[in-house]
Amino acid sequence: MSIDNNKHLVRLFLEDVYGIWNINLIDSIFHAEYSIVPHPILPQVESSIEGEKTMAKIFQTAFPDLKLIIKNVVAENDIVCAYWKATGTHTGNWFGVKGSGKKVSFRGSHHFSFYEDKIKKISVVLIV
Repeated sequence: MSIDNNKHLVRLFLEDVYGIWNINLIDSIFHAEYSIVPHPILPQVESSIEGEKTMAKIFQTAFPDLKLIIKNVVAENDIVCAYWKATGTHTGNWFGVKGSGKKVSFRGSHHFSFYEDKIKKISVVLIV
């Protein structure tokens, strides 16, 4: 797969899965042997496609109006890194904290690797 196609999958993941909550898209863009390396402060989920869906649902519950803006994407060979900023209203449970109704903002990056034209692994860094 080309670097441009890899970057396209990254944008689909960040903008569609986390931007408009098209969580089922994960099935078509993730490799069957997908694994996640979550940031230590994120909820620990199963390292699988189903685990990634669970993570997206956790964010959707906590921040249903989440807006994720991709600031920069860098790619080389089968690695793509995306730096982003997210804002939303904390209306649902997040780390055991009930929704506060307050606007929040946080930044982070996802580091993607690819295999057989699909996302195979993600490492996440979250800056709150």
